[in-house]
Amino acid sequence: MTMVEAENSSILDTPVEQLRLPTRMGNFAEAKGLRTLRDLVMRHPTELLMERNLGRKSIRDTRAAIEPLLGMSWEEASTGAPVEGPGSEAGPAASREPWDALEATLPEAALQRSLDDTTLPARLRSFAEARGLRTVRDLVHVRAAELRTSPNMGRGTLRDGAAALGRLASTEDREVRAAEWRTILLRGLAALPMRERMVLTQRSGVAGPIPTLAELGVSLGVSRERIRQLEQRGAEELRRGSADVLGLGPAFAAVAPAFVERLDRVVEEGVAVVNRVEDDVPPLAFLLTTVLPESGLHTFEHDGTAYFGKATESIFLEKLGTLQRVCEGLVFPLDRAGLEDRLRAGARLTADEMPVLFELVRGAFTEEAGRVVGYGTKRDDTIIAFLRAHGRPLHVSQAIAAVGGRCRMPDEVIWVDRGMVTLPELVPDFLTWRARLGPVVTMLIAEHGEDRQWTTAELLPLLGTVADLPEWMNQHALGSLLKDAPGIAYLGRNVVTLASAGTGDRSYVLDVVEGVLESAGAPLTEADLKERVRETRGLSDLTWSMLRMKPPFLLLDGGRVGLAPRDVPGGIAATKAFTDASFAWLEGRERGVVARELADFVRTQPGPVCDWDIRLTRSVLRHDGRFRQAHGGGLGLAAWGETRARTQRQAVEQVLAGRNRVPLDEVIAAVPTVSGDPIPKERLALLVKECGAKLTHGFVVRDAAPRSAPLEPQSWAMRVPERSAATFEHYLRDARPAAALRDALVEWHAALLDSDSWAIDRDQVRDLFRRAMRLLEKAPEAAEVRAAVEYLVCVSDAESDLVVGGLDDDAAVLAVVEAAQGSAA
Repeated sequence: MTMVEAENSSILDTPVEQLRLPTRMGNFAEAKGLRTLRDLVMRHPTELLMERNLGRKSIRDTRAAIEPLLGMSWEEASTGAPVEGPGSEAGPAASREPWDALEATLPEAALQRSLDDTTLPARLRSFAEARGLRTVRDLVHVRAAELRTSPNMGRGTLRDGAAALGRLASTEDREVRAAEWRTILLRGLAALPMRERMVLTQRSGVAGPIPTLAELGVSLGVSRERIRQLEQRGAEELRRGSADVLGLGPAFAAVAPAFVERLDRVVEEGVAVVNRVEDDVPPLAFLLTTVLPESGLHTFEHDGTAYFGKATESIFLEKLGTLQRVCEGLVFPLDRAGLEDRLRAGARLTADEMPVLFELVRGAFTEEAGRVVGYGTKRDDTIIAFLRAHGRPLHVSQAIAAVGGRCRMPDEVIWVDRGMVTLPELVPDFLTWRARLGPVVTMLIAEHGEDRQWTTAELLPLLGTVADLPEWMNQHALGSLLKDAPGIAYLGRNVVTLASAGTGDRSYVLDVVEGVLESAGAPLTEADLKERVRETRGLSDLTWSMLRMKPPFLLLDGGRVGLAPRDVPGGIAATKAFTDASFAWLEGRERGVVARELADFVRTQPGPVCDWDIRLTRSVLRHDGRFRQAHGGGLGLAAWGETRARTQRQAVEQVLAGRNRVPLDEVIAAVPTVSGDPIPKERLALLVKECGAKLTHGFVVRDAAPRSAPLEPQSWAMRVPERSAATFEHYLRDARPAAALRDALVEWHAALLDSDSWAIDRDQVRDLFRRAMRLLEKAPEAAEVRAAVEYLVCVSDAESDLVVGGLDDDAAVLAVVEAAQGSAA
C-alpha cells in the first residue's frame, strides 16, 4: 500500500464521533451502527433522505462536514471511487482525473469484466465497439485526453462512465445483504440513462403510486409500447450494470421462507429486510419480478398485509381457500386441542404452510369453555353484541376495536352520522321511517329529476319541505334508511336513483365530468360545468375542489376547465417538450421555484408554450408524476420528496425575522401564491398565527404572550421528523385547548373520509383519528399531545394531506408523542 493509499484509507476509517455531524445525523449513525466515515459515505444521500428523521438540512450540513475530508462529492464516494483526501497529490492512483485513475484502482475481477455485461453511457459504448475493445481493462487503458478527442465525447460522458465503472470497485467480490436492497436499487436507478431512469423510477414505485404503461406514455408523450421497451431495457441495464443487483437474488433466497411469511417478520441476521412495509412492497415487488425474475421469489399483499416468499400469490390464495373450506365443513362443537393438526391434515398443508395460513382463519372461530363452537360468525356477532350493549351510536373505530382488527360492518349495522354506527332498534322510530320514506323519496325524485342519480345530501332539504323530520335525520341516516326502501335503488356511498331507472351502477363523478366536457367540445366555466354535471348526479363542493385537480382536467384562465390533451395549445407534442424541459431545468437547478419564476421560464419556451397561463402550466405539470407542487405555488421534483421552494410560511418568517412589527402590505407582497395575486387576508391570518404573530390594525405583530408555556421545544423538535420540527415546536407553545381540538379532529376526520381522492388511505385516516382521540383522552393538558393533534389538523399542510403519503408526517409526529406518553406512563 502506498503512502497516499494508507492516508486515504485512514480518512475513511475516521470514527463518526470525531466528525462534525449535525445532531440528527449523529443520532442516525448511532442508531444504525455506522461507526466510521466509510460506513456513512456508503449510504447514498438520496437513500438517507427517505429516513423519517433526516431532512435536506441534515444532508446539507453532513455534506459540508465530510466532503472536505473526502476530496470529492458524497455521491462519488458512495460508489466506491478512490478517496482523494483533502491534500492528495496527483499521481497514477490518485489522479484528479477520475477516468485515468480507474486502471490502477479497479480490482482485477472488475478489469476482466466483459463490456457486454457492463453499463456504460451510449457514446462510450459506441467508442469501445468502434475500437474493438472487449473488456473493462481495454477501455480504461485509453486515457481521458484521447477519449475527449473522439467525436461527441465530452466531460459529462467521461464523468458518467467513470462513475459507472467506479461502482464495480465496491461491488465485485462483495457479499450483498438482502437488507441493503433499497440502497442498491436506488443507486442502480440513479446510474441509468435519463429516459430509462425516468420510466423505472415511476414504474418501480420508489417515487410514489405506480402509473400504468399507458398513463406513463401519455405523461411522457410516447406510446405504451415504447414505455414497455424502455422499462425492459432499463431492467436489463440494472442487471448488467451492478454486481450488487445480481447479488440480491441469492441474498433474498437465503432469507426467503419455503412458503411465505409476513414481510415485516422477514429478518437477516436480526435486521428487518424492510423498514416501512407500506412503502417498500411496490419497489420490492418490482425488483423481484421485473429485475430479478429468475430469483423465483415473490411479494404481494393480501387483506392489507404484505407477504414474501417462494410461493406466488395464486398458490397462496389457492391454499388459503382450501383451508377455509375445510374450516366451513367442520362439525361443531369440537375440542380446541388438536384443531390445527386436524385442519392441516384436511387441507393437506405442509409444516411451512400451516402457521401463516392458520393465522388468517384463527379469528373466525368461536370458542366457549375451551371448545370450538362455530366458525365464521364471531366477528359479526361480537360487533352486534357490542353495539347493543352500549345502546347508543359509537364511532366505527370503537366497533372495530371490539373484534381486535379490521373488518367490514355487518349488514345489520347502520350509519347514522360521519363515522358513527349503531343498530336500527336503537334509533327512535327508525323502522317506522324506513317504511315511510320509500314512496316520499320516489315522488321527490320523479318530480325533480327522475333520470339522474341523487345524493342523500341533495335529497335531505327537499324531504324537509314535505316531512317533519326527526332530529337524528341527516344524509348518512337517510342513506341507511333508503338501502332497502321500495322503489329506490341504493347505488352506494349515499347515492340513490329510482329503481325503475334500470341502472345498478353508480355514476362516478369523474366519468360524468369528463363526459360533459367531451360533449361540450371546448372548455367550460366551472359554474356551467358543475350545473351540467348536476343534471346527471349530485356533486358537492368538497368533491369538486379535489376532483378538478386530477387528470385529465385542466384549470384554465377565466375560471374555465378543460380536458388534456385536447385543450392544451400545442397538444401532446408541446406537453412533452415542456415537461421534459421543465424536468431538465429543475434537475439542473437542484432547487425548486415559485410561481413567478415558473411563469418567467414559460415565457422563454418556443412555440405555443410561451403563451400558456400559470393555471394551465401548473395543470400540465400536475399530471406528470415527475413533479411535486405545493399549495403556495412551489414546484419541485417528486424524487426530492419536497419542492425545495420557499413556502408561504417561510416567506412570512423571513419577513418577521428580527422584527416585532411589520406593515401588512410588506408581508402580503413577500408571500408567494399560485396565481401571483396577493394572498387573501384570511389565509394570511392563519399563516402568521402559525409563526407566533397576529394581524393588528394593518400590521403583523409578534405575539409576546403565548397561551401556554413551552415544554422543552428544542428537545421535542429533535425527536420529530426534521420537516415537521418547526411547526410542531410552534404548536408546543400555541395549541388550542383539548375540547376545541376534539371538535377540529372530528371535522378533519369527516372531511377526509368524505373525500373522493383516490390517494387518501382511509384506513390510515381512521387509525390516526383513533390514536389522536386516545391521546386527548389520556393527557388532555399535555402540551406535546395538543401540539401533535394540532399538527394533524393544521391547515398549513391540508392540501398535502390529500396526496399519496400525505399523512405520513402526521403519523410520525403522533408516534413520537405516543412513545413519550407510554414511557411516561
